[in-house]
Amino acid sequence: MLQFRCTVAGRSEPLFTEGAFLKIYEAAEGVPRPMITISAEVLRLLVESNTFTAEVDHVDRAIGAYAQRNEASG
Repeated sequence: MLQFRCTVAGRSEPLFTEGAFLKIYEAAEGVPRPMITISAEVLRLLVESNTFTAEVDHVDRAIGAYAQRNEASG
């Protein structure tokens, strides 16, 4: 699903390393909505750091931000 969305947006190379993708999948427990939310945060971090491929550390920071938002709203 994530790769499909990237392809539709015009990106041919993977956005995430394999480890980064697996980390997103595990954190979201395979549920699409959290995967998209975490991925959106990863994209924000990539833009801030002028980086083109997400690594595990980007995903870890995105998961932290996602968890904070969930704690604040719930």
